[in-house]
Amino acid sequence: MYSLGSRGRRAAAVAALALTLGACSSSPSPRGGAPVPPPSPGQASGAPDGAPQDAGSGALKTGDAAVVVWCDTVKSDTPSVFLRNPSVTLASFAMKDGTDIDDRNVVLPDYAETGTVCKNTMDNPSTVAMRQSFDKDFTMIAGTVQGPGGKGRSATAFSIPGAKPADRGQDSGFSSSPDDSQPKFQLGTSTLWYLTTDNQVLSADLSKPGGAPVRRATAKKQGYALAGDHAWVLAPLMSTMDNVVVNPSGTVAAVVGDEGAALWGRDDPADSSGDYVYETERYFRAARFGDRPAMPGGEQVPQCVPQLWFDDTDLLCTSKDSMLRVRFSADHASVAGVDTLLPATDRTNRDPVLSPDGKSLAFLSVQGEQTDLYKLDLTRTGAQPVKVRSVPKSTPTATESSRIHLVAWQ
Repeated sequence: MYSLGSRGRRAAAVAALALTLGACSSSPSPRGGAPVPPPSPGQASGAPDGAPQDAGSGALKTGDAAVVVWCDTVKSDTPSVFLRNPSVTLASFAMKDGTDIDDRNVVLPDYAETGTVCKNTMDNPSTVAMRQSFDKDFTMIAGTVQGPGGKGRSATAFSIPGAKPADRGQDSGFSSSPDDSQPKFQLGTSTLWYLTTDNQVLSADLSKPGGAPVRRATAKKQGYALAGDHAWVLAPLMSTMDNVVVNPSGTVAAVVGDEGAALWGRDDPADSSGDYVYETERYFRAARFGDRPAMPGGEQVPQCVPQLWFDDTDLLCTSKDSMLRVRFSADHASVAGVDTLLPATDRTNRDPVLSPDGKSLAFLSVQGEQTDLYKLDLTRTGAQPVKVRSVPKSTPTATESSRIHLVAWQ
């Protein structure tokens, strides 16, 4: 069941709902989905026989699992304060058979905000950017809180569950109120990165509380994208850094903006103002792709939104009704080919994530009011997607439709 920490009233309501569902089904989880046997005494739901009882704390249980996130808002518990606090629910499902493995819930404190993962899905953040909202084990979520004295905002991370803000250390010196933004985790670590009001990109290793933040880069007006352990600070005009996807070696990045999808190199020249990259015809090393002639024979690449890189030259992007593998030449100067991964349907397919071995792909597929988790074998040409399970659109405590994302396969 979802753990809501000190939010006692909500915990009681969720527990009551879970008992109601348990009376109607063999699954005690309010997520629904594939039925699982009720846990035996001393055994956590989804845990092997004889495993110790899980209290809903520590790392989210995974292991060949899909991690799905729901974002809601709930009314503040603070008397006389009218707020809608972010509520984040995590669940892991076995990719083999879709059974429930584990779940967590955290309701953030008053005036707290989350990062990319709770933005509107219409913003089309890449799955890489969404994953960066969490640390390596899903024990923390990146966000911001009010600054000292209630002025400005400070970047931090909140424990899951519990919502305790992390100690990331403080910037030294006599300064104005902070105005931090774009908090995100370096993938596979507990290191939080964020942007300051004077466009400095800082990082803080949250596994070492109290240490001073480290300056990493100076960003432009749009902020930064995080690629490995470096900040990518250039992007074309009218694109957002949540859409910038950098290849594994950090040599090129892809983005979609008002000018369509495009690719550019880390060492390509910027415009003379130093703020934006807008001379697209000169700047982009690879021809712009997405409804534009980009292949050697002049063929067009369908408009698509970059999501992740398979390797240094192959990009995965989502189109209106499918997913594409765009294969660039070794020098990224042209598009060598495009593979359509999914058959065209009326479904909306989004949030693709790679399996740990890179041989399969998981994604959410929405058809009308139904949301399903699918997987696709990338090793077989023409392989058809296989349904893993249905996924509830909302959590039991949601007052309206939740924002739902698939963020990892791990």
